[in-house]
Amino acid sequence: MSRERLSTTVRPETKRTLEETNTSMGKAVDDALLEQEKDIYWLNSNAKHLPDDGLKILPENVAVTYSDNEERRKQLEQMDSGDIIILYVSKSYVDFAGGHIALGRVYSPVVQTHQDNTIYGGPHDVEHHLRTNWTHVTPYNRTVTPAEARPLVGDQPVGTVTKARKTKDNARLVADLIRARATHPPI
Repeated sequence: MSRERLSTTVRPETKRTLEETNTSMGKAVDDALLEQEKDIYWLNSNAKHLPDDGLKILPENVAVTYSDNEERRKQLEQMDSGDIIILYVSKSYVDFAGGHIALGRVYSPVVQTHQDNTIYGGPHDVEHHLRTNWTHVTPYNRTVTPAEARPLVGDQPVGTVTKARKTKDNARLVADLIRARATHPPI
């Protein structure tokens, strides 16, 4: 990919953020423009069916659906490289407020794995993995709660994978809130 030199003026706080995060201006601009073009999806952590909050997927850098059901694999396959995923946890299955907890970007096709190569194992003898770079993860006490997100995107998504359609611009606002509340570096 060829690159062109560009000069621009930014707010002082933008410059400080770029310096603190060791991000080049070119990469920040490219990422921002790319994000405007890509789709956004919500992914349920499925804590309801797991022994914990479903966040073991984060250090593994994957988005996961569980079950040998073909529909679960197809839900992940609708995502393309560069698409954005907002991971949320349903509050009724964890000991914190739940909500939108992580932000990531897809970077490879779905891979189906079996018992010896699963994250959770046990009754989840088949997992479908989508390579994802989880760039921003909030602490449990700083998630974007369902009550905070509701005015922006309506009720919490239903199902394992949901594409942001009518609320795509507002989904970007949820993504911005996750970025603002995230720990650095992500877990």
